Amino acid sequence: MNINWRDYTPAKVTPERFNKILDGFEKIGMEEVRPEKGHRLITKFEKIAGKYFFTNEGNKLTLYAAICFETVTHRIIWKPVVFTTRGEGSDGVTGKMAFFQINSRFRRLSKLSLYDAYGGKKENKAIYWLVKRCVPAPICWANDPFKLQILQNCYKVDVSSAYPFEASKRLPTMNGAKFVDGIAEPTEEFPFAFYPNAGTLRIYGENVDTGELMSRPEYDKRREPLEPLNKIVTILCPAYEGNELETVFRDLYSKRDEHPEYKSFMNLCIGYCQMNKCPILSPIAAVTLARCCCRMAALADELKRRGNMPLMINVDSVSWLGKPEPDLYVSEKDFGAMVLEYKNVYMCIGGAKKFQIYDPETSEIITKYAGVSTEISQELGFGFLTNETPETEMSYEKMMLLDGRLHSVKIDAFENIHDEGKL
Repeated sequence: MNINWRDYTPAKVTPERFNKILDGFEKIGMEEVRPEKGHRLITKFEKIAGKYFFTNEGNKLTLYAAICFETVTHRIIWKPVVFTTRGEGSDGVTGKMAFFQINSRFRRLSKLSLYDAYGGKKENKAIYWLVKRCVPAPICWANDPFKLQILQNCYKVDVSSAYPFEASKRLPTMNGAKFVDGIAEPTEEFPFAFYPNAGTLRIYGENVDTGELMSRPEYDKRREPLEPLNKIVTILCPAYEGNELETVFRDLYSKRDEHPEYKSFMNLCIGYCQMNKCPILSPIAAVTLARCCCRMAALADELKRRGNMPLMINVDSVSWLGKPEPDLYVSEKDFGAMVLEYKNVYMCIGGAKKFQIYDPETSEIITKYAGVSTEISQELGFGFLTNETPETEMSYEKMMLLDGRLHSVKIDAFENIHDEGKL
């Protein structure tokens, strides 16, 4: 639809009035679109004027509006959000779309945007990039001596909404943040300490120290080396006192079954905090990932202390060889809970993102093979990874398409394959 915007000169309305209009559209799944420059987010209205009208195009309500924002007139269009399926497990939600949804809900509760609450003032721009250096990579680790073998008496747990749960705890704000020369410890007043030279962080009162984490053999930090800084500094940040973000995440979690896209909203929003051109909210991502990494590492340590053998850490899940430890997990999903996924199963691992599970109780076979389509991986017989070599690993999918060879091991022969792997 072509619009003659000269016919729609902005007329002043109150921010409350215009935000009510926009809130109504958010509730029915609308997003702002600027056809000339793609998507744009408006996080703060200082002067809002709207000459708006509605059309019903194909039974989809659309809002056309001209608004005055900080003395500059913008032409905006609000249209229905369309979630497209791009294969199994994907709903077409982008990081920007997810951030917009979380930010809108947060703003309704706090009357602030995420930028206002956590990002601080514009003069803190240099801090954003320094803090981004402190965002840790997730742990993706597999125990080398136990790779490509069939193991029994295995267990696997997974945290339910791990990142949103960690982001629901207190978070740093750039409002009141300060630079300190040298290495400074976090304190009760400034509980978050970022060390951009080393790319690490610590949190006061929590068992979170990514400097210690990076020294662990399980931690393979897949990130390019940091460029050296002119001097050693610490960035100390106070905590934002509100709990609105926790309210938002818990509400979305409770409704995720009816709205599958809510899971993407929560997770992608956290990633978007630092994966963008101006990582104003990189402290949120840094603290969230650090907490999750340290929680997984601590669980692996506890399992080993109890006589089990950790096999794999994959972001928010841990697998081990040994015995059940019912006091470390629960059976029902809950926000942030460590949930038992598989018990007393057979496993064959090739890496953190390449493994097979056989459940003798249900005869179910689960195969995860990064980079290989589900159509192929789901056809694999259990034990296929025991035949893998460096040559077949790289050409696996091509090989499968060419000759369709599937290698499997008979279930009744499992006990004779890897006796040394039993505890």
